[in-house]
Amino acid sequence: MEKMNTALTQDEIVMELIRLLKENQMMHKANYIFESATYVDGLEKKLNQVVAELNDVKKQLADLQEQQMMKSIKAQLAKASKRMEALCNSMKEQLFEVKKEFKKKATSIVTEVKAKGNEALNRVSEFLGVKEKLEKLRMNVREAGIEIDKTIAISL
Repeated sequence: MEKMNTALTQDEIVMELIRLLKENQMMHKANYIFESATYVDGLEKKLNQVVAELNDVKKQLADLQEQQMMKSIKAQLAKASKRMEALCNSMKEQLFEVKKEFKKKATSIVTEVKAKGNEALNRVSEFLGVKEKLEKLRMNVREAGIEIDKTIAISL
C-alpha cells in the first residue's frame, strides 16, 4: 500500500482540479471535490489516531501481561516461600524434639553408667529411635526441596 503524506486538500493535482472546475463555472462540482477531499483527510487523521491508540493499547497489554506474569510468579514464589517457612518451622520443632530426646537419653545413660557401671551402655540402642526420627526429618527436607523446585519451575 502506497503511503500518501500530503492531505488531499493540499495536494497540487486536487487543488488544480478544483481550480479548473471553478474556472469553468462548475462550483457545485468543485465544492463536492473539496468536501470529499476534506472528508477523506479527516478519515485519514482519525484512522491514524486509532492506529496510534491501538499501538498504545498493544503496548499496555504487553506491559500488563508482563506485570501479570510477574505478579503471578511473585505470588507463587511468595506462596512457596510461606510453605517453605512453615515447613522449616515444623522441621525445627521436630529437630528440637529430637535434640531434647537425644539429650534426655544421653543424660539417662550417663547417669546410669555412673550409678550401675558400663553395663548401662547397652542402652545406646535406644538412640535408634532418634535415628529413625532424624531419617524421617531428612525425608521431609528432601520432599520440601522437591516441592520448592517444582513451584519455581511452574512459576518460570
